[in-house]
Amino acid sequence: MLMPALLCRSNQMMGFQVLLMGWLGIIGLQPAWFANILYFLMIYRVARGTDNRNVFLPGAASFLAIAGLAGGPGCGPDIGNMSLGLSAGGYLWIAAILVVSAYYAANRPAPAC
Repeated sequence: MLMPALLCRSNQMMGFQVLLMGWLGIIGLQPAWFANILYFLMIYRVARGTDNRNVFLPGAASFLAIAGLAGGPGCGPDIGNMSLGLSAGGYLWIAAILVVSAYYAANRPAPAC
């Protein structure tokens, strides 16, 4: 949370700043923000040991997280302050989503015959 996560033209946004402003990403329809919802859903299902795991959940979460590499708006109230891309914290966020998605997919129960 204390690592730079987003590079902007005039500054860097730390992970906690990106988290606090996350609802703006949802309003702006940035697809990467929706990966967080799927990420926490997968963690919840793994922690609860749910047997009915969704086949598409890890793929959708991974796709949405990787879509965060595209950049776009999101560097504060100044519309001209566009995102230049991710920094170390952003790449760590994508890696966390990919690891949880891989674990979720690998530990899916076998279909009943």
